[in-house]
Amino acid sequence: MTILRTVTCRGALVSLALSTSACGTGSSASRSASPGPAPDLHAAIDTRNYAAMKARADAAGALSGDSVASTYPTAFATLDYAPLSAQYLDRIQASALALTDGENAALAKNGFVISTGREFPTFVRGFAEIYSEHLPVYVSADAILESVHSAYDSMLLRMEQATVINDVIAPS
Repeated sequence: MTILRTVTCRGALVSLALSTSACGTGSSASRSASPGPAPDLHAAIDTRNYAAMKARADAAGALSGDSVASTYPTAFATLDYAPLSAQYLDRIQASALALTDGENAALAKNGFVISTGREFPTFVRGFAEIYSEHLPVYVSADAILESVHSAYDSMLLRMEQATVINDVIAPS
């Protein structure tokens, strides 16, 4: 599937249209490789051996974009579809959430685009904007989990304010 438009929400991504959400943060340039020889990233590993697992995770985290491509080759070299002819892309382009020329170029080249052109404080606000534009919406698991955690935070705050705060504040 193609990510047609993705917006940032509380550090996570909200995807709209015909998409699956993907998130990558950080830069491989800012990571440093672990000292010594890098472990074989394809070898079997004892999952009870923390040091071996940490060494493998550190080695994988230090890979550059080119290293990832050579270490984990994909079964495809080029896209087998034309992303700019995706269904409903015309609706997105006619909306307030239209892709820029640069985003269209990235979509055509990669088959997906992650845009930070529009940011929303919550998933609900992002989904409301997408809904108000009459665009297709993909609700990801992270959006559901964020709402569960947000509701929990709100309930916890109200409970602390109603009960715990009286125990903490000394009477004057």
